Amino acid sequence: MEKVEFKSRLLTSNFQIPTSMWLVTGLGNPGLKYYRSRHNVGFRVVDKLAVSYKGKWSRQKNALVAKIELETQKIILAKPLTYVNNSGEAVAFLLSSYKINLTNLLIIYDDLDLPLGAMRIRAAGSDGGHKGMRSIIACCQSKNIPRLRVGIGRPSRSSQFEVRGSNTQEVQDTIEWVLGNFTPLEEKEIENVTLKVAEAVKIIVTLGLEVAMNTFN
Repeated sequence: MEKVEFKSRLLTSNFQIPTSMWLVTGLGNPGLKYYRSRHNVGFRVVDKLAVSYKGKWSRQKNALVAKIELETQKIILAKPLTYVNNSGEAVAFLLSSYKINLTNLLIIYDDLDLPLGAMRIRAAGSDGGHKGMRSIIACCQSKNIPRLRVGIGRPSRSSQFEVRGSNTQEVQDTIEWVLGNFTPLEEKEIENVTLKVAEAVKIIVTLGLEVAMNTFN
């Protein structure tokens, strides 16, 4: 994996290095049918981390989990099996099971409003129209949830369209877009981005959100 270099001033900033266990959850829909869809970027990132750090997947109620270590940081990787829109059920269960605080929860998911391959890290915020994030916020009863969004762009006919809009055809176009597979050219881009996102996760859990945001946003 390519090593990411960042400026020394970031290392001297006032951040707190995480010391307790993290729950890193990638969002997506279960099944081979959806694996390479735009909506499953989160699954692909945590799969990359599991392979890179020798994590083995096993089922725990309504999620697949894999335990890994990044340097000395213990991490639970998770893929909810509830389908995206009900992701909060699995996340809330895992937080309770492992006694993990929301500050040590990281959600990785696709974002229509970011260009393909762009990445944004935030410590808190609204769901931004993403139903998986909406479910997690509702089940955790908080918007203070760290998240990493990966851009998938919008279909060209819907470039100015809000998911919450009322145009039935544009809603359908958007649904088909997120559930559709990446084109071959997009697939090359997303493979590169997946590596970058995996490196960002490493920075988040070992050095903290502030360092990661200053480095990757």
